[in-house]
Amino acid sequence: RAAKEAGVKIVYDADARLDAVPPENVAAVVYRDQKLGEVREIVRLSNCVTVSTAALAAVRRGWEGAAGKVRVLPNHIPASIWPERHPADARLFTILWAGSPTHKRDLALMAGDLLSFMEAYKEARFICFGEAMPAILEQVRDQVQVLPFVSFEEYAQSLASVGADIMVAPLEDTEFNRGKSAMKCLEAGACGYPILCSPVGEYQVIKAAGAPVTLVRDGHWIDAFELSKSLKADLPAAGMALREWVRANRCVLASKAGAWLEVIRELVTDAGNRKRP
Repeated sequence: RAAKEAGVKIVYDADARLDAVPPENVAAVVYRDQKLGEVREIVRLSNCVTVSTAALAAVRRGWEGAAGKVRVLPNHIPASIWPERHPADARLFTILWAGSPTHKRDLALMAGDLLSFMEAYKEARFICFGEAMPAILEQVRDQVQVLPFVSFEEYAQSLASVGADIMVAPLEDTEFNRGKSAMKCLEAGACGYPILCSPVGEYQVIKAAGAPVTLVRDGHWIDAFELSKSLKADLPAAGMALREWVRANRCVLASKAGAWLEVIRELVTDAGNRKRP
C-alpha cells in the first residue's frame, strides 16, 4: 500500500493456484483465509498481474480489481546452457521421475502400473528423484533407486547425470494442477530426455503447440512404458527433438525475456502518459 501511494508500479507474479492448494501440500498450512486475503489485496493493488498459464489467467481475472491487467507469460528456462543428459544404460530400461514431496499424490497415479511393468521386466529400473518411493514399489525395491532432493544450483546437473531412457510427469486432475505450467517438460527437454506426461495443465497446451511430448491418460501408464521400452533405440532422438523445441520456443536466453520487458515498457509508458498535461 505504501509503495502504491508513493507512485511505485507493482507487478504481481503467480505460478500456482494459491486458492486451490490441496490439503496434503505443505503450502496449504500457509495459504489459508488470512494469507489468501492478503494475496487478493496485493492483486487488487497491482498495476499488472503476470501468470505462467492461461488457466491461471482465467482464475485471476475473476478476482476483484484484476480484470484487464492480467498477462500470460509462459515459463521459460535457460535451455541452451543446460547440460545434456548422460547416455542411458543399454542393458536396462530406466524411467526417471523428478519432483518433491508436494507431488506424492501425482506420483501415486502411475505407481500401480509402474509396479506391474517392473515385475514383468526385470531389466526395468525406476529412479525416484526428490521424494521417497511409493510404498507399493517395495515389492520391486531392488529395481528402484531413490535420489535425495538437491539444491536449485545442483538440480540441472543432477538431472542430466541420471542418464535415464525416459522421464515421466504424472499429474492428478485437480483444480490446483490444472493451473500448472509444463516446467517438467521444459526441464526434460533442456537435458534431452523424452517425456511421458498427464494431459493436465499446460502439458496438453504445449503438445498442441508442437512439443514432441507423449500424453498418457490415467490407467494407461503401463501401455506407455511398454511402448517406450520397445522403442528404446529411438528414444535419444525423441529427446533431442524435444530439446530443440524447448530451445526454439521456451529458452529465456534466446527470447532475451522479451515478453517480461514488454510488460515493464507498457507500465512505464502508461506512467509517462499520465504525467503529461
